[in-house]
Amino acid sequence: MKRLRFLSALLLFAVSAFGDNKLTENFESGLPTSAPSSETVVTLASGQWKIKGACGKSDNSSQRLAMSGNGYAVTPTLCQPGKVTFSHRASGSGKKLKVEKSTDNGQTWQELGTATVSSSTPYGSSTFKCNSQEEDTEVLIRFTCMSSTIYLDDITITLNSVSQQQPDIDDPTYITDGAWVPTKPFPAAVKEIYLAPDGNPNGDGTFDRPWNDLQQAINAGFSPSDVIRWPRLCMHQSIGSGDNRTNIAIEFRIRCLWMLGE
Repeated sequence: MKRLRFLSALLLFAVSAFGDNKLTENFESGLPTSAPSSETVVTLASGQWKIKGACGKSDNSSQRLAMSGNGYAVTPTLCQPGKVTFSHRASGSGKKLKVEKSTDNGQTWQELGTATVSSSTPYGSSTFKCNSQEEDTEVLIRFTCMSSTIYLDDITITLNSVSQQQPDIDDPTYITDGAWVPTKPFPAAVKEIYLAPDGNPNGDGTFDRPWNDLQQAINAGFSPSDVIRWPRLCMHQSIGSGDNRTNIAIEFRIRCLWMLGE
């Protein structure tokens, strides 16, 4: 019965710390009252953290993690962390708090971003992306105080979040929150293929001998960075009025970004 109760408590602890695919930590308990000068393991509500030059301190009527210059705190091991969100305040304006991740148990660190922390009474908030890949199942997140004193609180890290991959071609950058949206002009096409309503199925896809069917372009090896053009299939539109009236023609084009396998 004792073993069963211990297992139940352990499972409850795991669910409360990592529930809803996220880690949360508000530093209400488990921190020392003085900052250790060497790396020390502490057990918090979300698991075992490593701290140095950091301790628990009451600020604005709540318990926070207080960090001195070059002090840091390292999370427990995380599986595919996504967004790192946290609250912060400092003893003066312009303080810097660096956030990093490690995928090799702390041997090397990659910077995710640096927050500029102010001394205003309402706590500020910052969010950084981890850009985790499928294989990033044992990741550490480190918060480092670049100039004392910084108070850290209300950390939330989403888990099991793999970054969406973009096409590996030389095309515009994309906003990947939802549908891909180009944010700069496309580079010049590697090859242009021409179609026309009166094209010839025995043509060669050039401007002078266009095809009349999209399937012919696909059969001929339509590939990433190619562009299909319909120069004779245009939508004509008049815009403006009076002396400022202008006639424009909109040409239809298709650009191949990537090809799907069978």
